[in-house]
Amino acid sequence: MLQGTVEVRGGVGIEGQLRLANLLHDLDGLVDLLTAEIGRESWLNAFLLAAGANQVAEDCLHDDAISLPRVARHVERVVPGIVGSGSAAAIRGVDAVRWRAREMALGERRLARWQLQMARMVTTLAGFTIRPPEAIERRALVEEARRLSGGRSSLPRHARRSVMRLPSCFRNFDQHPADLEVLTEEFARRRPDRSSPLAVVGVRTSGSYTAPLHAAFLKALGYEDVSVVTYRPDRRWRHHEIGRLRRVCRAGGLALVTDDPPKSGGSLIKTARALEALGFGAPSIVPLIQTLEGTVLPERLRTYPSLVLKWPDWSVHARLEAGALRAALAAMLPAAEIDSVERLVQPPRPPRSHIRALFKVRLRDRSTGRSMERDVYVKGVGLGYFGDHSLAVADAVREFVPETIGLRDGLLYRAWLPEHERIAVVTPDRYEAVASAIVDYATARAAGLGVDEDLSLRMVDRGPVWQRAGDLVGKAYGRWEQFVRPLSHPLAKRLLQVANPSVIDGSMELSKWFDAGERGSIRKVDVDERSFSSLDIHCYDHLFDLAGCVDGGADADLASAVRATYHTRTGKHIDAERWLLYRLVHIAELQRDSVREGVDVERAFAREMQRYYAETVFRDLDPGGDGPLCAIDLDWTLEARTLGFPSLTPAGAFALHALARHGYRIVIATGRSLGEVQERCQAYRLAGGVAEYGAAVYDHRTGRARCLLSTGDCEALDRLRVVLGAIPGVELDPAYRHAVRAYTFSATGRRQSLMPALAGEALSRAGLEGTVRAIQGSLQTDFMVSAIDKGVGLRELVAELGDPVVALAVGDSTEDVPFMALARLAMTPAKTQLAASPADVRVLRESGPRSIDEAAGVVLGHRPGHCSRCSVDRMPARSELLLTILAAQDAHHFGKVVHAIRSAVALMRTTA
Repeated sequence: MLQGTVEVRGGVGIEGQLRLANLLHDLDGLVDLLTAEIGRESWLNAFLLAAGANQVAEDCLHDDAISLPRVARHVERVVPGIVGSGSAAAIRGVDAVRWRAREMALGERRLARWQLQMARMVTTLAGFTIRPPEAIERRALVEEARRLSGGRSSLPRHARRSVMRLPSCFRNFDQHPADLEVLTEEFARRRPDRSSPLAVVGVRTSGSYTAPLHAAFLKALGYEDVSVVTYRPDRRWRHHEIGRLRRVCRAGGLALVTDDPPKSGGSLIKTARALEALGFGAPSIVPLIQTLEGTVLPERLRTYPSLVLKWPDWSVHARLEAGALRAALAAMLPAAEIDSVERLVQPPRPPRSHIRALFKVRLRDRSTGRSMERDVYVKGVGLGYFGDHSLAVADAVREFVPETIGLRDGLLYRAWLPEHERIAVVTPDRYEAVASAIVDYATARAAGLGVDEDLSLRMVDRGPVWQRAGDLVGKAYGRWEQFVRPLSHPLAKRLLQVANPSVIDGSMELSKWFDAGERGSIRKVDVDERSFSSLDIHCYDHLFDLAGCVDGGADADLASAVRATYHTRTGKHIDAERWLLYRLVHIAELQRDSVREGVDVERAFAREMQRYYAETVFRDLDPGGDGPLCAIDLDWTLEARTLGFPSLTPAGAFALHALARHGYRIVIATGRSLGEVQERCQAYRLAGGVAEYGAAVYDHRTGRARCLLSTGDCEALDRLRVVLGAIPGVELDPAYRHAVRAYTFSATGRRQSLMPALAGEALSRAGLEGTVRAIQGSLQTDFMVSAIDKGVGLRELVAELGDPVVALAVGDSTEDVPFMALARLAMTPAKTQLAASPADVRVLRESGPRSIDEAAGVVLGHRPGHCSRCSVDRMPARSELLLTILAAQDAHHFGKVVHAIRSAVALMRTTA
């Protein structure tokens, strides 16, 4: 062991720690903390808290909860022609009148006055981080803090309850006041005229912190006329801000724009253009920018005379030099003599994150003289109390984390865990141990880091998990999803209520866990990073952590073990709806930064929906029996893509349930991969399936899967894979081992099929024209040998299942005709390729999964679920509520409006 947590701090302006497990606070909470820190003369933390309070007030003054401009843009997108553009113009006109009236309101004027007072305090405290105040200045500041605190009582309630936004500059990156000083000094070198007026424009949120510091450094360098303004892109300027900026512009002054390190530069560009609209020329707009490792100044920012501090020149690197490390460790470990510090290979780190470094430290115990060697991991955690948060978390879960050595000037020092202990996959013999560790950690964290209130409920449009879940569910309404947010958001809040909120981890994936096996415990790393990161995924429910432990949802057994262990440990059950919604949000995060639609992410979404239906609608079904078969196509027939991925809908689910309860055995006949067929058989309690256009069949009762391709067929398709794989831009789906699935990506990252000419050219190059057919879909092009089709596959599957009668077949394309011909009753949904089909195929009135409900009604002689035999057993109200909302997928056009009304009534009943 090195030593327990040691409270050591260093650096200019850093006097003490403020350990806050919860970094999110409303305006009242920030002002209370600010008053206390001023009393402690902790100037850096006082500045950070004041900047946060000022940001909250400014955002309240500029915020637009109704967001009529966004409504106008959406109307223009969904309503075509002059009606849409005219409606949008009218909405914008109403917004302008509404905004002017709002500025005249009494509560708004009081908030504006209070904000200006807080802005002056921010300016004062920024100066105190550079130069310690005199006694008279301290007394004046204490008195001003008391006035600001007392003045809160007159502010609007919504402002006092508004929750701060965390600044990426000092929370998520390793920016430091010293870096801002370097940039300011470089500006002074290039622009030495101290009399020219300057406006430092901070791009909120980070700019609320960096702009006052830049202004303080400018004043310290002798600049006489420096003002600070902050701006959030796409928000309106207030009148006094316009006046201040135009004064600087008319006097020939400059606007200095500051933010955290740019990714695309979009926020900086929008701010610069807003300044240009006020009269500033491009040469008069000077962005002050720090760039991260491996990044350069975005091209579109090069229009302006930017000053750039590149990653190698950041001050954090000096704090990681050997001499600085030795001094820091010596202060943290007074009982040890630090003999040497050697930097090892740089640990990998995610883009746009804190710095990380690994060191070999040789030290001696001063009392015994015993020498030892330890690997010490150092990572950035943030400035001031944003970094102190790491110690608050580590203290609460110390038995689950590596030994913490200490924290100094934004850098956390801890013991390094061997890379070979990092968990990649969990073998069945370790399921119990890993599941127990995950559950114990999550519950201990919840107990140790509890909070009084779930603040995420106040954070509309800021990435709270409940809103993300509501938006995912709202996709059931198609292009009307924006208009049903007043329904989908309260639904998600209702289903995801938290009885005992706590600060979550947020990064529970297996790669964050280390398993020492028989020799030691299972430990967790990065326990302090994700919950308050720039990724804006806010939640105070430790069950969200449990739902995030399985990457992509592939390991269903581990997920089940975690839920079962949680029930055993706590006596509480994790309901299916909460688990589903949390899992969907976690999976959506996997594609946050991807510009391309990933098939793996799509399948992960699909798996979660399958498991939800298995736990609710199909929980009482047995896939056994020897009744007649119903063979159904999958895509666009049994499943829809309304949610953005292939999924059963409630209508289809209840139809399958009714058929099964009446003794029918369901099989699917699809072009999807064998693995996907097996997953659906497990979830939907199916008898089996035909996969990959008939190339493989699966008997779920026996678990037997069989390939129907000959050796020559396999060789031919392998040749085609080689040809396709060599074509630039063509991707092959590795899940398809019998058929070949290929696709390309559009410029926007959407999957799309190959052009017919390209597919034909590939077949020609492989010498397979006439022997292999190309099957065009909207998202892919599939290839299968001509001798195999779904009819061949269904015949083989029927034989496997004991030669039962095929009572019903439903398909929607020419690829389905061969298997439909084997059924006594063949049906096709409305508006499909087969709508003009031969007389022996019945065209249904409904399309998509609703057609399965209609077809089942024909076979059964009544609507599915409308008899005692096939009705679904009473489900929990939560399940009924979510399924009611999801059933919007089964409605069309105006029917979705009717469905929304019905869903709203159901929501009110469950809330009452």
